[in-house]
Amino acid sequence: MVMALSKLFRISLNKGKDLITLEKEIEHLQSYLTIQQMRYRGTHYKLLINEVSAFEPKVPAPNLPVARVLWTVKPNFQDGVKAWSENGGGHHTVVSLNLTTDQIVTYAKLVNLEYVVIK
Repeated sequence: MVMALSKLFRISLNKGKDLITLEKEIEHLQSYLTIQQMRYRGTHYKLLINEVSAFEPKVPAPNLPVARVLWTVKPNFQDGVKAWSENGGGHHTVVSLNLTTDQIVTYAKLVNLEYVVIK
């Protein structure tokens, strides 16, 4: 658990850089899932994959120490939120601009993790 947390935080900080490699993105996801599986031991855990259209905001925010991204939920806000809540979506969100839905589904299958794709 300590190793997964340290990796999660180290990658999240990313030495102040805006971009992250695909390898680090996958490592970040693995650490997050490890933490969640330990946290909810003995309970059901499901990965919700919601496709989005992401874009950088045009208004500068120089005092924010993290990368910024906004997104539009697919297929649309109302249906996306409805599908998210009907499938037990929680308040934890991870956004990846580097991973495709197919890559995340492949990972979920590799680690035997139930998943739902919302698109």
